[in-house]
Amino acid sequence: MKNKYTLLQVLLMFMIPAWSSFAQGIPNPGFENWNGTTLTDWVHNGSSFIPTVTQSTDAYSGNFAVHGEVVDFVGTPFPPTLFPGTQASPLFAFTSRPNTLTGQYKFEGQGGDALFIEVVFINQSIGGGGEGHAEITANAAGYTLFEIPITYAADNPPGWQPTDASITITIKPPDQQIPSVGTKFTIDHLTFDGMPLDVEEIENGLKPDEYSLEQNYPNPFNPSTKIEFSVPESGNVSLQIYNLLGERVANLVNGYLNSGTYSAEWNAEALASGTYIYQINSGNYSETKKMILLK
Repeated sequence: MKNKYTLLQVLLMFMIPAWSSFAQGIPNPGFENWNGTTLTDWVHNGSSFIPTVTQSTDAYSGNFAVHGEVVDFVGTPFPPTLFPGTQASPLFAFTSRPNTLTGQYKFEGQGGDALFIEVVFINQSIGGGGEGHAEITANAAGYTLFEIPITYAADNPPGWQPTDASITITIKPPDQQIPSVGTKFTIDHLTFDGMPLDVEEIENGLKPDEYSLEQNYPNPFNPSTKIEFSVPESGNVSLQIYNLLGERVANLVNGYLNSGTYSAEWNAEALASGTYIYQINSGNYSETKKMILLK
């Protein structure tokens, strides 16, 4: 009969501290930086003795991704677990309010196991928070986009902003069970989408009389570029970026904007050189342009 333990117990098993040096944003979001078998800026329970978390060259973008697998250790299944920060403080500094956490994944589940991804936002001074999570059970042999909507507490103070965030990635077994040996995932290219600070209004004292989408500048660019656009009527606006396969790689704007002219900045550090397409939609207006990332 299978032993039983909780997800919390899973998270605490064999944690190995990692070095950390954080700036605003997800640390090492493309899983490019490693120190031997240790993933830089993340805590994980992989080691040469228990290889639950390892470096993978099967990357969605860049050179590397992170691979996790439930392995047998002395007759006990050990699931992969990783999160940014340190074992004592699984947090990184973050002061924006994104709409979603996105990323690319592959998954091969056994025995009803799920790929569990959770993101949490807190303010360490005044409390309050936000949260989103996904439990993925469907197998995905090729890279597949996941999108986790983030919900902020209704009783957060007006103007509430987080001070820190956390992301947890692990394998969650069915209730009252343990994970199955052989369940595995590969994850790459984590991003926060739809952050209010992704777009800034350009104060020129003029109200635009028509919709417009300008050519990004600089172009070609490496790794950041800006996109200006105008909306003559207040309403919902989306500004999305796609690769040439039609896969969405970023969602810069996704929400309500007042009439005005705006500038959105995109950082494509984790992506490969090539041509990308950006598209704006607002009401009945839609326009698309191309840009070139040249590294």
